[in-house]
Amino acid sequence: MQLAEWKDDFDGLGIAVAGMTYDDVAILTDFAAEHDLGYPLLSDVDARTVLAWGILNEAYGPGERNYGLPHPGVVWIDGDGRVAAKWAVPGYRERPDFEDVIADVRAALDTR
Repeated sequence: MQLAEWKDDFDGLGIAVAGMTYDDVAILTDFAAEHDLGYPLLSDVDARTVLAWGILNEAYGPGERNYGLPHPGVVWIDGDGRVAAKWAVPGYRERPDFEDVIADVRAALDTR
């Protein structure tokens, strides 16, 4: 939900946003309809993406209910489909500071 507050800032940088969770598509469809987020929600039920990006929360093992839960964060995928940067924090109560994320993305874009 916090991402919705920063969507316009990312749009201004030419960055499209999406949310991702380990929930299945049916749950995400209901959530998106209820909250009108303005960006897509992606399902990573099997944690393949979370594992590939190196942001898996290791507190939960395969077979546990919360397996596949990532560390909270932001991953920036560049136009070539590569991870350009990631801001992931341990635990689940904290989130990266979106002001810092926007500043980092802006700086990176300025050097390109």
